[in-house]
Amino acid sequence: MSPRRNKFMINAEMIGKASRFVNKNDFRQICTWIRVEKSELFGARITATDGMRFITFIDPQSNFKGPDINLEVFGKSKSSGHYTLNSLIKACRKIKSNVQSKEGYIQFDLDNKEAKINNQRFKLDFNRNDYYDYRKVLSKVKTVTNRKTLNAINTEFFTDTRHAILNEEKRFNMSGINCLHFVNVIMEKDHTDDQGMFLLITRYAILITLPITREKKQDEASSTKAILTSKSSLLDKVHLMMGHEPKNPLHAAVLKNRLGDELEDNLGGIFSKFK
Repeated sequence: MSPRRNKFMINAEMIGKASRFVNKNDFRQICTWIRVEKSELFGARITATDGMRFITFIDPQSNFKGPDINLEVFGKSKSSGHYTLNSLIKACRKIKSNVQSKEGYIQFDLDNKEAKINNQRFKLDFNRNDYYDYRKVLSKVKTVTNRKTLNAINTEFFTDTRHAILNEEKRFNMSGINCLHFVNVIMEKDHTDDQGMFLLITRYAILITLPITREKKQDEASSTKAILTSKSSLLDKVHLMMGHEPKNPLHAAVLKNRLGDELEDNLGGIFSKFK
């Protein structure tokens, strides 16, 4: 493997926020890791799940070229014997980044198992084990509904959203730019009116929860136009961010340009034209 591939930069704030969606007590190891994958269109994809919540961040400025790796979030304490958050992840949680200017980025050196943030060096624990095939499951998310009523709101979901929002996005919201979008989605073969999932789309992330139970049936809107540009654009964005990217480079470029024209004003982020 080329030494150049083993050295790359990635957004430290995204790593830190993704670590909020793992569970050190889960017997499934994938629920204790952060997955870093190459994205053909957008740089790097940073994914984490605890089995109940799923988060994917997109870092369009990362030069990660693969192969995919799993970052180990917890380490066994020599004194207590318990698994605790490692020092690298603790440092990432304190970082405030800016994607376009590449502030708050971390340098990874896989050969030396080392990471560097603001001239500080940290031990890097990672593996290349297989990860959960989340694309297969999430590809079944087909129907976007507009059930934004009070009895459909799960307060824990809104508590979690703060970890899906980068520091720079808070400034955009303060300036009056709407870059956060809540929608309800249901699975492809779910024909009931009582099951659904919350989905949050930000400028750089997608957060999804497990199905919730509603107290009574809600009317489905025939269009999500009031939420986002169009249903088709929303689904195209979700599928691209989840890794369902066109294999044909020309098709990919055309699709990216089309979504950029439709979504840049509302979402920006990965659809912005970086210099």
